Amino acid sequence: MRPGLGEHPSSGKSDAIKQLTEAFKVKAADFHKKQLELTQSLSDASREDRAKIRDEIKANRVDFAQTKEDFRDQVRDVVAKLKDQKQKLDDEVSTRQSERRGGKNRG
Repeated sequence: MRPGLGEHPSSGKSDAIKQLTEAFKVKAADFHKKQLELTQSLSDASREDRAKIRDEIKANRVDFAQTKEDFRDQVRDVVAKLKDQKQKLDDEVSTRQSERRGGKNRG
């Protein structure tokens, strides 16, 4: 048995996506919790405080939009690396198959 056989070469990358996703879920839950708290505090607030709370809600929304964009960019990067890694593996398999056939490439 060859070393590393049975190990999926991209498992590290899919683990990275899982970790990114879990971290994003935590941030999303925090965002929603904060928005809910702010929204609930509107009813008991004075007119001046309501304006401040609305500004906080807007700022929180903008921050979360940036968090979502960052998450998407990170996932795109990992996916691009996975595709690149797959292409390299496909090329390697192709080369090895060609070598086994005595250099003859069947089409």
